[in-house]
Amino acid sequence: MVAQSGRLQSQWTPEIRRLARRITLAGCLAMAYMEFTGSTPIIEYSRRLGMTDFEFGILGALAPAMLPFQFVSGLLLQRIRSRKRIWIPLLVTCRLFPVLVALLPWVFPDAGNRAWVWGMLGLIAVSEMLANLGVPMWFSWMGDIIPRGIMSEFWARRRRWLVISQALATLLVAGAFVLLRSLDVRVTYLLLATVGAAVGAWDILLFLKVPEPPMERRPRMEVRLILEPFRDPVFRRFIFFGAYWSFAATFSFVFFRLYMLETLHLTADTVNLLYCCHALGGALLTEHFGILGDRVGNRPVIILCSTLKSWVVIAMLLARPGLALLVLIPSFLLDNMLNTGMFVSQNTYLLRQSPKENRPLYIAASMATSGICGAVGSFVSGQWLEMVGGRTWTFLGAEWNRFHIVFAISAVLRIFAVFVALRIQEPRSRPAEEVLTEIVGPAIYRRLSIPLDFVWRFFEHEGPERDRGGDNGRPGSDGGR
Repeated sequence: MVAQSGRLQSQWTPEIRRLARRITLAGCLAMAYMEFTGSTPIIEYSRRLGMTDFEFGILGALAPAMLPFQFVSGLLLQRIRSRKRIWIPLLVTCRLFPVLVALLPWVFPDAGNRAWVWGMLGLIAVSEMLANLGVPMWFSWMGDIIPRGIMSEFWARRRRWLVISQALATLLVAGAFVLLRSLDVRVTYLLLATVGAAVGAWDILLFLKVPEPPMERRPRMEVRLILEPFRDPVFRRFIFFGAYWSFAATFSFVFFRLYMLETLHLTADTVNLLYCCHALGGALLTEHFGILGDRVGNRPVIILCSTLKSWVVIAMLLARPGLALLVLIPSFLLDNMLNTGMFVSQNTYLLRQSPKENRPLYIAASMATSGICGAVGSFVSGQWLEMVGGRTWTFLGAEWNRFHIVFAISAVLRIFAVFVALRIQEPRSRPAEEVLTEIVGPAIYRRLSIPLDFVWRFFEHEGPERDRGGDNGRPGSDGGR
């Protein structure tokens, strides 16, 4: 069971494998919940309600804007001994909110689009608040039961199944939109939200059988501990990177789906299939990232991934109607490979570098700070889109609109994220350039050399064969002996 230190004993023991499977299954259900209630369905539903660009910006900013409630959760955890008893009912309640959002036009039919939109934003804000209250509880719980030596590998294995389930859920959503195309999108979203809420509640209930080491209850709530992560000179650099990266990323990615629907004129089905490819990209190298993180540290993985993360925004700039998929499919595959590396390395760094006695507030400091910056990025770009409207410009023989300006700014911000990542400190991690030249570079070369080696061996074999009369080069076959 649970060791006295609060961690499960050993490494990949049968007990840990059983728990890993349960936690991974729960994560797969969570991905299905998010795909059925968010992503393309919520975008289509919002467009049907007449949401403006400014309101889309607010919608994108709600999730990161509610992250400061993680500090509240971290403070509450100082006074409780069991996270599970609070976390499970809190998250089950949270999972039911998409159904309330979908019911707005039916419960208040005479309210009108504006009231529905702002009612939806209010309900989503409350849902995100509840979800963020649960984040430090869950992460600190996982940090207590996952052995440090396999932490990166655990997140990587879990991530692989998560992205596969996300891809399958995306396909199901795309199929639902095809089958229900004759229905009002409000009806379609109500059906999807109901199924998604049921799956999401199942996800949370699976944790009833996950053991929880007891927490040490402090004699009183110490608000001053909120500042401890920011005073830690090593962890502070990681917080700053997460905040900067969140701003740079949310400045553009919130509007990817809207851009593909409005500017590239892709159908909702095509966008869903594209995001299915995006999800599958994350499954290609996930376990390699986990093993690499446990072997060389998380800092070099963060640096290597952030180096290439600007490419997907550049691809969005280059995409044009009619030929968009040729550019976007490989770009989305690569992007989610890098997302996997970032996800695994950041989560592992966060849990390894945070002290057990104050881990919830370290988690809150990292995620809430990045969330606030992400909200600012989404809000600023949403205001820009609203202000510019339908204005277009002609440059280099091509037409550019308000989305392209946002993507160009985001690309520059993402490129500079590399220099911010270089400032991260991690004890006992190897230098990024050494990892690139000694591990990643040779690994890529080995994979690329397989077809080249086959061709080389073929011609090396065929050449002597022709010279020796086609007898496979056996000595004496051409009378030369």
